[in-house]
Amino acid sequence: MRTFSLDGVQERDRAATLTGAFAQYPFPLALELTRAGRLRADFDRSDTPFGTVEGFHVEGASGVVRRGPVTDSAVPELVTLHLERGAHVVLGQDGRFAEPRPGDAVLSSTRSRFTTQQDWVSLQRTISIDANELGFSPSAVERATAIVLDADDPVFGPISRFFSEIANRALSEDQGLSALRPVVIEMMRVLIATVSADETRLRPALALTLGERVVLFIDLHLLDPELTASMIARAHAISLRYLYVLLRQQSVSLGDYIRAGRIAHARGLISAQRPGMTLAEVAQRSGFSDYSSFARVFRSVCGNSPREFRELAAQDRVRGSRDSVRNLPTTAPKGSA
Repeated sequence: MRTFSLDGVQERDRAATLTGAFAQYPFPLALELTRAGRLRADFDRSDTPFGTVEGFHVEGASGVVRRGPVTDSAVPELVTLHLERGAHVVLGQDGRFAEPRPGDAVLSSTRSRFTTQQDWVSLQRTISIDANELGFSPSAVERATAIVLDADDPVFGPISRFFSEIANRALSEDQGLSALRPVVIEMMRVLIATVSADETRLRPALALTLGERVVLFIDLHLLDPELTASMIARAHAISLRYLYVLLRQQSVSLGDYIRAGRIAHARGLISAQRPGMTLAEVAQRSGFSDYSSFARVFRSVCGNSPREFRELAAQDRVRGSRDSVRNLPTTAPKGSA
C-alpha cells in the first residue's frame, strides 16, 4: 500500500530523494523546492476497479510541482479529483487558480499543464479515473478544472464527502469496492456535469444514481449506531416518503438490510478469532449500541447465538487444520533426497 516514504532516508538527502520520486511518477512531475526544513513525506496508492486512489503527506517544505500535458496517444487521459485534507495549496490549470480549504475538492486533467503550490504542509488524497470512462468532451472537462468545490455547498459538499469516504476505503484495502465501480464512475460524471454546467448530462445522471447513492450511503454508515431513515433522508435532502420509494426501487427493506449487513460484519469479526476481542466489542464494532439487542438480532438472522457461532467457528478452524495435516504426503516424492 505505501509506495514511498522518507522514513529511513538521511535528512540531508531527503529533498533530492523527494524530487527524484516526483520525477519517476507515471506522469512526470517537476518538483521545485523553495525552502525545506525537517522534511517528511509519505505516499500511499491503491489501484481500484474504477481508477487509482492516492494519499499524499508532505511536511516541512514549500515549493511548486509542475506537470506538462500528456502528449503520448498511448497514455490515456486521466481526470483527477483532489480532496484537500489540510494545509494551504494552490492548484492551477487552464488559466485558473484554486485555493481549496480542508474539506474542499478540485478537479484536474492530464490533458493540459498543471501546477500546485504548497506552503510547508500538504495533506491530500486524489482519485484518478480514465477520461474515456466518463465520456465528456475535452472542452467540458476543461471548464471543470481548477475550480474550488466548496465543502459547505449543498451540492458539492455531499459529493466531496462521498469521494472522501471512497478514498478512505480504497486506502484501507477494502475488498468491497468492485461493486461500487458503477456508482463511483456515475458520481464523477455528476460532478463534472455540475461544475461545467452541462445540464444535458447532469439531470439524467442525478436521477439515475440517487437510489444507488442512497444504498451506498447506508453501506458507508452501516456501522454507525445512529444510522436511521431520518439521517439518510436528511443527507440526501429528500423526504422520508421518497426515501422509501427509492429503497423499494432498489429492492431494499431498510431495517432488514441494515441488520443483515451488521450481522455479516459481526460474523466476519467472530470468524477471524481476533485475540482478546470480546463479543461485546464485536457488537459495538458492528453498529449495535448494546449486546442484548445484538444477540437477539444475531440469533434471528443466524439461528444461533453469537457465543454458539464463535464455538462453531473455532471447531471449523480446528477441523480445517486437521484436514490439512491429514492431506499432507506421508512419503517423500520420488527422486527426493
